[in-house]
Amino acid sequence: DAASPYAEKAVQLNPKSPESYLTLAIVRLDQGRSTEALPLLEKASTLYGGDLPDLSYQRARALADSGRIEEAVYELDKLIASSPGHGPAYFLRGRLALKAGQADKAAADFQSVLVLDPDFVDAYC
Repeated sequence: DAASPYAEKAVQLNPKSPESYLTLAIVRLDQGRSTEALPLLEKASTLYGGDLPDLSYQRARALADSGRIEEAVYELDKLIASSPGHGPAYFLRGRLALKAGQADKAAADFQSVLVLDPDFVDAYC
């Protein structure tokens, strides 16, 4: 919560900065305000002129937190296809698979995380 006023001020001071919108979106996600994060992520994407891996990941996170699981998984599938070394994407997709009762898919994604980063502690579930 302490970061919120600073992130908001950054957007006000530099409204053409995609990084400012991405940062504010991450703050909103960390506050549990995913529905507010989604338009900020769209604005960042527009200003970037496309998606970057972290932007796609944060969008998937916001979609998942908003209960839009199928859209989140689709976003993660696209991200993993374009950036196969993005460990957090595998982890989030694994968590979503686990919640859906798809233990085999979850285990495969968690294994992929550990291959990419053996120190990714959360993947040892």
